[in-house]
Amino acid sequence: MAPPELNATISERIDLGPELMLIRVVPNGWEIPQFKPGQFAILGLPGSAARGGYSMPDVKHPDPNKFIQRAYSIASTPLNKNYLEFYITLVRDGALTPRLWCLRMADRLYLSAKISGHFVMDDIPEDQNVVFIATGTGIAPFTSMVQTFLKPNMKRRFALLHGVRQSQDLGYRSDMLAFERICPNFNYFPIISRERDDPVPWKGPIGRVQHILTEGLLEKAWGFKPSPANTHFFMCGNPKMILEVTDLLKNDGFTEDKKEAPGQIHIEKYW
Repeated sequence: MAPPELNATISERIDLGPELMLIRVVPNGWEIPQFKPGQFAILGLPGSAARGGYSMPDVKHPDPNKFIQRAYSIASTPLNKNYLEFYITLVRDGALTPRLWCLRMADRLYLSAKISGHFVMDDIPEDQNVVFIATGTGIAPFTSMVQTFLKPNMKRRFALLHGVRQSQDLGYRSDMLAFERICPNFNYFPIISRERDDPVPWKGPIGRVQHILTEGLLEKAWGFKPSPANTHFFMCGNPKMILEVTDLLKNDGFTEDKKEAPGQIHIEKYW
């Protein structure tokens, strides 16, 4: 079977730090497929592509003619037809991200024509509030959802809880602060866990992202405690965070959403 072709181009790259970047990808001669906020696409490069950034050498030398492919949540909204945006962290010993780090504007890569995933808001009633909880680049699907569904005059409330190590890792922070100013029904809670290592004095919450819930900060902002009757939780990122927050929510009567039994806890694991 012939390997996939490099059928897309980097239209823009924004470095947010030595190990974080945004890339905007444009198909070459074909249209961006329809997709739903929360879904993912596949990016790929051949094994012969160079490694960059602060990466480590390949643990196993890949076949130079074989494509290395990985799934990435789409961070842009489907309302934007110009490009697909991806928020990526460098995995130093990874197979693909060190190769992606070598790409610059106008470089080519593989982009899947099919977009997939069930981490979507299709079945959430419009009168239900929604809380997004993310660590690191797990914020990506939520930026797509916020851009698509948030409106200033909605009765539904949205909240985004984003936990990272240092403030420089808070991708989309300026965008979310702008949404918070414009939309009174939206609350943004950034929190960092390593404030001593932060290059800039941090005045916000400190600790793990679940502290926003356990310390009652969300409840205080909303003026009421989220319950299974009025709120759905979406989580994406570190599996340990997801496990701990799931246990907290189950203690309050929330249940995990499954095909056979719909619930209020929706999970997307990044690794």
